[in-house]
Amino acid sequence: MKIQTQNNSVPAAVFRRMVLEIIQDNGDTAETVSSQALSMLQEATEDFIVGEFINAYVITKVAGRSTLHVDDLHTARAISHV
Repeated sequence: MKIQTQNNSVPAAVFRRMVLEIIQDNGDTAETVSSQALSMLQEATEDFIVGEFINAYVITKVAGRSTLHVDDLHTARAISHV
């Protein structure tokens, strides 16, 4: 069985620090998170963000533009929550 490697957009060490900081900012004192949990969280997070940008870019194209605007992201989020 071949293990697939993932190409993350954000370096794993940076993502780990960000996750631990968010945990601490929310009042938890967790100092460690398993590498498997971090890997799965990072994959899901990056997939979510890419999907958001894809949806927003569809709105950009429908508007006849080639440059994505912040409002396109807001509109995409609003539509996805309907």
